[in-house]
Amino acid sequence: MLRKLLITTVLLSLALTACGAISAAQAFTKTGNDFMTALRDGNYDTAYALMHPGLQQEMGTAADLQKMMEDNAAQPKDWSFSSVNATTDADKVTTAKMEGSVNYQDGKSGVVTLELVQDGDTWMIISFNLNW
Repeated sequence: MLRKLLITTVLLSLALTACGAISAAQAFTKTGNDFMTALRDGNYDTAYALMHPGLQQEMGTAADLQKMMEDNAAQPKDWSFSSVNATTDADKVTTAKMEGSVNYQDGKSGVVTLELVQDGDTWMIISFNLNW
C-alpha cells in the first residue's frame, strides 16, 4: 500500500511539473508571438511594453524602436518558430529562447531570435534579433 502511494505521489508530481512547463511554454510563446505581431502591425507602443525594463532602457522609447525597425527595413510580415528552449530554476521555467524564420514586408527573409525572462507572472522580451 505504501509503495503504491509513493508511486502515485511521484507520478502526480511529475504530471504537475509537466503541466507547469506546458503552461509556461504557452505563456512565453504567446508573449513572443504578441511581440512579433506588434512589430508587424507597426504597433511599437505594444512591442515596447512587452520588453523587459532593462531592454526598454537600452532601446530608449517606443519611437526609438520604431525608428530602428524602419531604418533597417525590418518589419516582419510572417514568422514561425522552429526551436523553443526553456531553462528552469527549482523546477520552474524562468527563461526561454525562441528561434525561427521570418519573412519581411519588403520580401527579404531571415532568422528571428527572441529571448524572454519571467518577471513574476509576466513573460518579457530581454533581447531580440532579426537577421536577413
